[in-house]
Amino acid sequence: MDFSNKILVVGLDGYDQNYAESLMARGELPYLAKVKSDSACFELDHGSARRTGLAFEHFSSGLSPEAGDRWSALYFDKVGYDAWQEDVRFEPFTRHLNASTVVFDTPYFDLEIDPDVRGVVSWGAHDPGTARAGQPAGLVDEMLSRFGAYPAPEWIYGFAWPCAEKCRVMGEKLCAALEKRAEITDWLFRERLPDWDIAITVVSELHSASEALWHGVDASHPLHNVPSAEAAATSMESVYKSVDKLVGDLQTSFPGVTLIFFSMHGMGPNNADISSMALLPELMLRKYTGKSMLDPKPEWLANGIDYPPLGEADSWRIPLVNQGGARTLKRKIIDGVTPLARKLLPNQLNGSLQSFARSSRLNWMPAIHYKRYWKNMPAFALPSFYDGRIRINLKSREKNGQVALQDYDAFRENLAKFLRGCLDAQTGRPAVRHIEFSSKANPLDMDASDADIVVEWDSALLALEHPDIGTIGPLPYRRPGGHTGGHGIFYISGSAIAPGAYGTRSAFDLVPTLFDLAGERYPAHLSGASVLSWHG
Repeated sequence: MDFSNKILVVGLDGYDQNYAESLMARGELPYLAKVKSDSACFELDHGSARRTGLAFEHFSSGLSPEAGDRWSALYFDKVGYDAWQEDVRFEPFTRHLNASTVVFDTPYFDLEIDPDVRGVVSWGAHDPGTARAGQPAGLVDEMLSRFGAYPAPEWIYGFAWPCAEKCRVMGEKLCAALEKRAEITDWLFRERLPDWDIAITVVSELHSASEALWHGVDASHPLHNVPSAEAAATSMESVYKSVDKLVGDLQTSFPGVTLIFFSMHGMGPNNADISSMALLPELMLRKYTGKSMLDPKPEWLANGIDYPPLGEADSWRIPLVNQGGARTLKRKIIDGVTPLARKLLPNQLNGSLQSFARSSRLNWMPAIHYKRYWKNMPAFALPSFYDGRIRINLKSREKNGQVALQDYDAFRENLAKFLRGCLDAQTGRPAVRHIEFSSKANPLDMDASDADIVVEWDSALLALEHPDIGTIGPLPYRRPGGHTGGHGIFYISGSAIAPGAYGTRSAFDLVPTLFDLAGERYPAHLSGASVLSWHG
């Protein structure tokens, strides 16, 4: 079959070029190394957009946070003082393409919005952003009957670092998933739906592995010397090698195709989980109410502010207590609601069952349980997967607003000054690297996904100290890895651009380049510009 007029796009979700190149230097990733040497290579700068956690929505939609006015997958209800996670919001960029397109497991790609695109989404994606779906009708069942379900569902968001065996099994299962992913990709693009102009697939196992196993490959990581680190390093390397084999298989199966590999940004140590999900909400509660909800386990406090231990069978669960300290909150994610629960839950939760249902996905995160106090606080920490996010309880915007609009700027500056006083209790160094204010000229216009203040942490805080508040923590690590790496990659081979290094471009230039390669006009409302525009 002739693929010379086709474009095959492969997203490498969670790919870190620095780690990959260290393996290439040892000859461990021969196919990726060849792709790089044969390609026009760009580095992609995702900028501050990476903190939204919506990298693949940025790809699938072609919209930056500014263009879509979407700053997080987590939304705040300014009337009910609640928060929830919201999935895909935008149409795929393919709605504006004439080229016939097939997709497989591309996150935040809503096939219902673009019925002309064929393929399957949400088979085994990390943060799929949409429910499982397929086009044409029956394709999902056909694929599952032939290849089965995703082989490693428990490891998509795996928690493994306290146990070497879990780190080993995670790597083994993710490699099995990659093998199955390669088989499906080949079948779908070469046999089942071969009449495409553009085919897009996203490989997610690198994302899962990096978040759970990063301590094994980062010698500077605080967990690098725990017993599981060696197994974590072995598993990370195995996953990258399995991705490399998938790349080699694609090169063999689709000769002559214009081949694109990309990642929106690199990976690195996790600097946000504990600080944003637990320490910051507690800091804000203590500052504005004098109360406390955080109740570290005695064994976490036994070594002062040293790294708290977790047993091999432990999960990551942070104990919280009511303001009187008498009762531990034991809310868990509820997958199904019984008739009796439907009757009782609205009264128990001081809200509607609908509100509870949409916010229950966050019940594992400590930050959501502080919401009972939000309406009585002048500012509070929102739930966050990444950098810290603070909402000011603003009059004329929030239902129970406490800060007047004319006082907004001064209040925000004073709160930022307070936050800059936070120290890492383990090192004594400043805890905050950078504070960013919302870009909205009028704070009353702020979207429900936005925050008045965003806090970028300097390191992986497990305990926080403030001269006005005292010490908070320590708490144990959750994810060793996070989205703190360097630039992403954009490799184009088999096109009119000669191989070589072409510098750094915006991550939002990726989608315009696809339009350019397809010979189509890029819609003006989408973000970025083609990297081909200055090649003539």
